[in-house]
Amino acid sequence: MNTSLDQLGKWPLSGEEARRNNRLVCIPPDKSLNVIHGKKNHILISFFVSNDYLHFGILQIPQGTYSDPEEHKGDEVIFVIKGKLTVQTYEKGYDDKSLLHSTYDIAKEEQFLIPEGVRHRYLNFSKGVVKAVFGIAPAL
Repeated sequence: MNTSLDQLGKWPLSGEEARRNNRLVCIPPDKSLNVIHGKKNHILISFFVSNDYLHFGILQIPQGTYSDPEEHKGDEVIFVIKGKLTVQTYEKGYDDKSLLHSTYDIAKEEQFLIPEGVRHRYLNFSKGVVKAVFGIAPAL
């Protein structure tokens, strides 16, 4: 199991190296880059790819928990594979005093787009773990 944060942006190899050598890489689940994400609230993120063009993986949120608010330097698409994921968005410039903007429930086998720069967090109000596949391009 790989867990080093310094591998973000170059997992399983840098995009430049993969393109230069035309490398195809098989990444079974036990070889993904596992990261405990969040400073206050922790969720598991398993990256299959994290390079200069794309960040792709699975996030898991335990029952009754939520992630820290975040925003990305790229668009994010998320596809729920287990449970029901709740996404909350916030006013621009989120801080501890910012207001909630909108709440969305994404059911199993539904997808959701979060545009670049939109402050958001993930919540799990369902029974059991929520799992979702995500892709963020070009940057985290």
